[in-house]
Amino acid sequence: MKRSACFAGVLILVAPLVVTAQENVAEQYQDGTGLQMSVTQLGSGNYSLQRQEGDRYDTAETRQSGTDNQAVSIQTTVGEGRISIDQAGANNQATVVQQWGASGDGSAANGGYVTQEGAGNVTTLTQEGAFSYITSLQQGNNNQHTVRQEGYLVSAQLESYGSGNVITVGALPGSYISSNGAIISQAGDSNGVTVWQGGSAAEITVTQQGNGNAVESYQRSDDEGLSGRARIAQDGSNNQANLDQTGYRSLLESSQVGTSNRLTVQQQSNSTRSTIIANVTGSDNSMDVTQSNLWYRAPNSIDIAQEGNNLIGVVAQVEATGSISLLTQEGAFHNAHIQQTGISNQVELTQSGLANTAALMQQ
Repeated sequence: MKRSACFAGVLILVAPLVVTAQENVAEQYQDGTGLQMSVTQLGSGNYSLQRQEGDRYDTAETRQSGTDNQAVSIQTTVGEGRISIDQAGANNQATVVQQWGASGDGSAANGGYVTQEGAGNVTTLTQEGAFSYITSLQQGNNNQHTVRQEGYLVSAQLESYGSGNVITVGALPGSYISSNGAIISQAGDSNGVTVWQGGSAAEITVTQQGNGNAVESYQRSDDEGLSGRARIAQDGSNNQANLDQTGYRSLLESSQVGTSNRLTVQQQSNSTRSTIIANVTGSDNSMDVTQSNLWYRAPNSIDIAQEGNNLIGVVAQVEATGSISLLTQEGAFHNAHIQQTGISNQVELTQSGLANTAALMQQ
């Protein structure tokens, strides 16, 4: 059965709807298979809600231009659903929800796409199932991205251009995710990225350009599953990156270019092996890196290179066997502190410049 609803004197059918007047309201309801919806609103104060309940191969599209627009699209189907929302203006809000249908037998291969241009935009995306994809692009100031994904082989790619942007990606704790990927790119000032991932073999790639950016990420695998792989690149000053990884063969690759940046890493291995690779270029930067083993003594590795002045490097490898710590500092007034506990571990510390200090402890 297919249902359509009309509001404010506007009749909405399966065919595209175009509204040009101000303060328009458009709502659509459909159930079935292979449904198609399309709404186009031009002006300010428009509202659009699209809801599809059915089987699969459903498509919902919304196009809005102006200010104070809101667009909500919801699909509760088995899979292969597509949602696309484009908004241009200020104070827009977009919510995309794709989840299991009433049968509860799963949802797969869904796609939700949101593009917003302006200031004060808010985007919220939710997906459940497998092989689903989320893309959200915002251009302007004070934008927010929020994504919650459950399932496996799910991908999210978010980009923000401007200042004051915030990106949050789920899931943790008790998460049902595996082999998910989040690619996040921000260009501007005072941006923030927060990522929670669980399950197995999750990946994130974060690229930030500007000042005052912050990254906070938690990657934890279930039981013996592969842990996450995190790649972070920050270009600017006063940036912070906090990473917490737990699992099997975790990987962190970090690059910071600028001044007064800070990197903090907690990496716990369930078995073998985990790797931390970090490079810092600039002055007044600091690193605090810790590797530890939960179940077995593993041959983990840390490779850190710092270049500039007034640098601080703190490295700790706990309960390790056959592990190696490499720390290179170039410049003046550096401070290096390396601690290792376990057996058959190795340290390579290199400092070049003036007035540098170093402390090494092996137990």
